[in-house]
Amino acid sequence: MAKVTSYADLAAPSSDDILYIVDSGAGTPTSKKVKVKNLLKSLSSALGAAGTSGQVLTIAAGVPAWATPTDNGISSAVSSGAILYGDADGAAASLAPPTSGAVLTFSTTTNLPVWSKPTSGAVFIGSSVGIPTWLTQGASGSILHVSSLGKVAWLAPGTTGQYLTVGTSAGELAWSSARFLPSTVGAASGALTYISTAGTPAWLAPGTTGQYLTVGTSAGELTWSSARLLPSTVGAGSGAISYISTAGEPAWLAAGTTGQYLRVKSSAGEIGWSNPTRYVTMQLFSTGTAIASGPAGYLQIPPEISGMNLTYVSGTHYSSAGSAGRTEFKIHNVTDNSSMLSSHVEIDSGVMASTNSASQYVINAALDDVVTGDLLRVDVTVIPSASAPKGLAATLGFSLP
Repeated sequence: MAKVTSYADLAAPSSDDILYIVDSGAGTPTSKKVKVKNLLKSLSSALGAAGTSGQVLTIAAGVPAWATPTDNGISSAVSSGAILYGDADGAAASLAPPTSGAVLTFSTTTNLPVWSKPTSGAVFIGSSVGIPTWLTQGASGSILHVSSLGKVAWLAPGTTGQYLTVGTSAGELAWSSARFLPSTVGAASGALTYISTAGTPAWLAPGTTGQYLTVGTSAGELTWSSARLLPSTVGAGSGAISYISTAGEPAWLAAGTTGQYLRVKSSAGEIGWSNPTRYVTMQLFSTGTAIASGPAGYLQIPPEISGMNLTYVSGTHYSSAGSAGRTEFKIHNVTDNSSMLSSHVEIDSGVMASTNSASQYVINAALDDVVTGDLLRVDVTVIPSASAPKGLAATLGFSLP
């Protein structure tokens, strides 16, 4: 025969269903069957009559029986709302419901739960603050808080429009009617609220188109201003720079050209674009050597000067000046076979430098440009007739056009 555990479980047996049972009696056990309804009748007979109110089903002498609970089972009636607890002897006991306003606490003498009404100075468990009045004594809308004295207190409700703030330096809470913002009466659309120099909220009427907000007084009062932060962009080309002119007004400086740099162009501080100048000094005759007419020195143009124009020339005797006549030289572009000066450089008799001479050189604007690789030559064309000066150097300056 198969094991009982191998059969399907019948969740809802009917009264006619059959159960397998072993009939032991006093003799040899034998396998038999019993209907569910007969089993229930047998159990009902064994239990006897139904129990009475308050009884519980228990086991007596190995069979089910109804019994009245002992004191440990709280046989006595308890009041509605009572609380059950274990007394000092380990028996069950009940605590009658409290009166209004009482809180559950423990007796310091019996260590059993009791109901108690808190009084002024009473202490919350886990807190050192006292309750000045019953929690139910605060007016509707009151706020329970800890006062500056470290006691729990009620703050009466404020009135319409008030807000909660700290009313004293000790941190006491209070209701306040002080305005965060000034009255909106008369404030135009777009007005700004700020704290005036008087320390009170105020409205600043809206500015007009193009104005900006600034500090109008040394006291910090706000105001709208039409003073230009930048000049009008009308006519300002791409790359223009905004600056304050020597007249104290915003102005635009048009964009410079390739290679130019920005510098102060006057003692008043006016700025402008300048072309960089590259200078080259050539020693034509060494110290103590008397000068002679003819080719005196050569310069080949490097890439850094390519595309520039000759803009400056000077000559200097650095040993001794000449007498009874002047020194004169020119700049010749050997590559282009052209003279770059319309008037030559002159160093007057008894003078050491051409910058101190009465006549000055003139550059031929049509032939002043140079490119990489051009070969320039300095030709001495005139020397003093009485005493030739000694030592000669020529300085050439080149700038972007």
